[in-house]
Amino acid sequence: MIGQWTPQRLFTLILAASVGAIAFALFFQYVVGLAPCKLCHVQRWPYLAVIPLAAAGLWWSRHHNQWGSRLLLALTVVFSLAFLFEAAVAGYHVGVEQGWWRGTDACVGAATTGQSLDELRDAIMNAPIVRCNEVQWDVFGISMAGFNIPYALGLAAISLLAVRRCGRACRK
Repeated sequence: MIGQWTPQRLFTLILAASVGAIAFALFFQYVVGLAPCKLCHVQRWPYLAVIPLAAAGLWWSRHHNQWGSRLLLALTVVFSLAFLFEAAVAGYHVGVEQGWWRGTDACVGAATTGQSLDELRDAIMNAPIVRCNEVQWDVFGISMAGFNIPYALGLAAISLLAVRRCGRACRK
């Protein structure tokens, strides 16, 4: 698949997929009204980091549309790492949602026992509005974080194939 691709097509795909993921999240946040939890915000970071890099790579590839570039190799490595991190955070989030492990205190709220009334009030007022261990939306029992895992892994696989292709071309 990646063998017939040019760097320009790769950057276009990565850019479109990352913008699409952010647009999907923002649609559900602002149109549907689902407030994101802390882990939902963290899952946006890799896509937000990749967008300007992919846009710069797309601009660059219009002038140098060959696989044998060190810049292209560096960008595809960064994309691969970003999408693997994305899949790992999404997997962690699914584990928190399913109760396989406990999320951080910032994510699920800290225990409030043995505190004064002022400390208890502060804990309640500063508790997360949306808890990471509560699924707000799902399809067939799969949450948005659950759908994000194969999405990010697919983008990581495409990026890793590009790393391989570019690495071979750089050695020639």
